[in-house]
Amino acid sequence: MSFNEKHWPEFAETWIENWPSGLAKLSYPQIGIPLNDSETHALGLLNGIHSHCFNANLANNLDSLEKRLNRAIQHFPDGVFVRLGSRSPKDTLQGMITGCKAFDGQQAIRLLTSGSSRIAYDLRIAIKANYQPWIFVRQWKELSPDTEFRCFMQHRQLIGVSQYFHKTYFPRLNQEPIREALNESLQRFFTLFSKYCPIDDVVFDVETGYEGDAKITLIEINPFHPLTEACLFSWDNKDFDGSVRVLEKYCHIEYNPSSNSIFLKKV
Repeated sequence: MSFNEKHWPEFAETWIENWPSGLAKLSYPQIGIPLNDSETHALGLLNGIHSHCFNANLANNLDSLEKRLNRAIQHFPDGVFVRLGSRSPKDTLQGMITGCKAFDGQQAIRLLTSGSSRIAYDLRIAIKANYQPWIFVRQWKELSPDTEFRCFMQHRQLIGVSQYFHKTYFPRLNQEPIREALNESLQRFFTLFSKYCPIDDVVFDVETGYEGDAKITLIEINPFHPLTEACLFSWDNKDFDGSVRVLEKYCHIEYNPSSNSIFLKKV
């Protein structure tokens, strides 16, 4: 299916099931499970958000899905991170408590039906567009918050990198050797990423090595769009200058609600 197909959901080109194999190899080991129509409606109904958008007459039980999930999760004895190809249910209490981690199919289904607005919306637009959504179970990895970065690519140029948890000061990231190693390793990774990514303009998240110079792993890709959090950059100010930005010790973040923008201010 072409990305220009009229039934193609908005931003679906960033979803994991549509990644080319070269891009997927830059990420964690994971297994994708396509959903049929009855499973999509059943998940939407059980999730409970906007349940009127899902058809109870089309929804069957999820026994088959649970079995397929169990088979996939068996490949990852330390547990898995559960998500749709589009997004995870991290907006729920269950998702926050567990980190979206599951050890079997029943737990995975419980996570995906725990009252997530994100999941409800994505299943809804999939049905509307006659698009087949996927569930992905990904090898579990504990991530340190100071190793996650958000990167911005426009016209296949790396125009900015920001620490993902942009409101937290991490002393390690203000060490010059770490920052130099980060910049070098991110540039090396970007050479591969830009080669395999099918999209010219995109925001992508990565995990870096703790010392900044180890292997970098792709977490996910997001639309190059103001709906995607710009972290220490600003969509309104268009201040993407190619820099790697971390929160410095003598800075704090100010928020301008009228323009929905953030600013770094020296104190």
